[in-house]
Amino acid sequence: MREQIADLATRQHGVIAARQLVELGVGRSTIRSWVRSGHLHPLHRGVFAVGHRRLSDEALWLAAVLACPPGSALDRQRLAALREAAPSRRGAAVVRELLAEPAVPLEETRSRLEELILEICRDHPLPLPAVNVPLLGWEVDFLWERERFVVEADGGDHMTPAQRDRDNERDAALGRAGYLVRRYGWRPVVERDALAREVASILTERSG
Repeated sequence: MREQIADLATRQHGVIAARQLVELGVGRSTIRSWVRSGHLHPLHRGVFAVGHRRLSDEALWLAAVLACPPGSALDRQRLAALREAAPSRRGAAVVRELLAEPAVPLEETRSRLEELILEICRDHPLPLPAVNVPLLGWEVDFLWERERFVVEADGGDHMTPAQRDRDNERDAALGRAGYLVRRYGWRPVVERDALAREVASILTERSG
């Protein structure tokens, strides 16, 4: 059961609803106990952050959706339509500000590790890269074209020797073409601030 909870929370950016916990077999008294012990942190009525409150924008948005009745949803098209329908309504300025921010292309990612790297870019904030794009006959996870900087989300432990050899060949080819390649696995991604500082430093250096 705990593995199911962890998997669901991971897919939901670290937030979970009480109704989802109940569906997984967790009793109401256990939920209250987890809140008292700090395993769950209340965000809205019946919605919790799992383990900590260091949440991305996407986590906060999803928490708000989970606090609404089942079937509720939030997307940019709906926000834009609401803004156009009531431009002077209270809160319209906040909606305009949200819509002005670049969308994080999470739908283009292929792994949770890739999602986390994009979330780090958004949260700090860093320029958003192109995601899973072709480059010189290869496909790269993240590309900052102007800075000629490539980031690969490297699962590492699950790669075969042949996959590792192919990655090394690709990194060498991109390096010869003037691209800097960095590979980040789970450990540096967990250290979000340090990774963000390194990426920001590389982007600044290479943009000059």
